[in-house]
Amino acid sequence: MTPSPYTDAVRRLLDILIVVAKKPVCTAYDIAKELGLPMSSTYQAVNELERLSWLARDEEGFLLVGAVPQQVALTALGYDFAAQRLPPVIRYLRDQTGETVFAGSLWTELQIGTFLVGFNSGSVGVAPFQYFHVAERNVFDQASGATSLRSFSKDHYDIAVTAAEFLVVPLRYGTSLSAGGALVLGICWQGKDVDRRLFLKRLVEVQELLAERKADPTGPS
Repeated sequence: MTPSPYTDAVRRLLDILIVVAKKPVCTAYDIAKELGLPMSSTYQAVNELERLSWLARDEEGFLLVGAVPQQVALTALGYDFAAQRLPPVIRYLRDQTGETVFAGSLWTELQIGTFLVGFNSGSVGVAPFQYFHVAERNVFDQASGATSLRSFSKDHYDIAVTAAEFLVVPLRYGTSLSAGGALVLGICWQGKDVDRRLFLKRLVEVQELLAERKADPTGPS
């Protein structure tokens, strides 16, 4: 049976999303090259996916997974949270701390979702949907539920080389029977001394802001 044009369009949508999800730095040119698609039709598809919020761009113009698939992922994980509320506060925290900031799902492991890599020297680089094994977990602040983590990427088990430190606060807890984790907002660093109390202060600011259920947060002043 010959696939319909609709089937081809859906397959192309999924292929494009997979490429963007796997590449931390991605452009329409990268997509066309990876999938063997004509350049003109790739740019048209990317523009349409951006218009529909299936794709987005970071501050440097590189493609990111958009709000729609992120919302699907949050809902599937049992988190009652609007995906479009995350990018503004992640940008705020990254600009305030200079370190890599992310939203992610924390259970027995940590999976990275929306993120911005820091601009400080030695900032930790992460990839979309990257998993980290949680090697150590300690309560850092009872009132906010802040937790410090020592983790390493599941792709590399040499802790001496790949260990990273995280400070995270919970935003929502899973509501489905199969989702026992938490949607967390966190700051990540590696191999340096940082002011964890300052990081906690900034994270709690945003945690409290998001708890107010404001429709369009732009970050604390």
